[in-house]
Amino acid sequence: MLILKKKAQVNRASDFAACFRRGFTLVEMLITLAIIGVLIAMVFPNLQRIYEASWNAKCLGNLRQIGMAALLCTQDNGNEIPTGMPNTADPGYGALFLEKLSPYGLTKETLKCPADVNSIYNQYSRLGSSYQWLHYFDGDKLGNLKLLIEGGSLVDTPNSQARLVIDWNGVHYSTQASSDSAEGPGRRNAVYADGHVAVSGG
Repeated sequence: MLILKKKAQVNRASDFAACFRRGFTLVEMLITLAIIGVLIAMVFPNLQRIYEASWNAKCLGNLRQIGMAALLCTQDNGNEIPTGMPNTADPGYGALFLEKLSPYGLTKETLKCPADVNSIYNQYSRLGSSYQWLHYFDGDKLGNLKLLIEGGSLVDTPNSQARLVIDWNGVHYSTQASSDSAEGPGRRNAVYADGHVAVSGG
């Protein structure tokens, strides 16, 4: 009886060794690849969402720092929103942006949004800044901001509703902006004159 058991064990070991030596069949290989493909398809969208969420958080942090620098500059400027910020057509847009606010802690890295540099727009590469300064309130005093609307009327605008800086393009959201205009389509991250950051547009 003991001899039969030993023979059975030897046979099983031999079968396993033979199976190991012959490797995978084509069918087994295809099944394995199919399973790996399904797993990748399940995991990849989640990884993409994680990347996008981290990019958005970085962008909001950048805008918060830009807003803080702008408000410090405002305080040194008699409580008036800075003038002389770069216009869209200015060559070296990012360098001018940096020159104006670098004394208040703004750095070149702060002007780079990871979602922008990984998009088809890549305004940082083109202009040196992923963000656009809006000139609606240049020279206005905080607490007495006036927005010029169509028809030439001036409308009082609370600090909390006055956008100072936005994404060039709506790179964080499903509706993408396709122009450099601040009024182009797409929701943008923005910093407001009271220093808070939020999504604007729609």
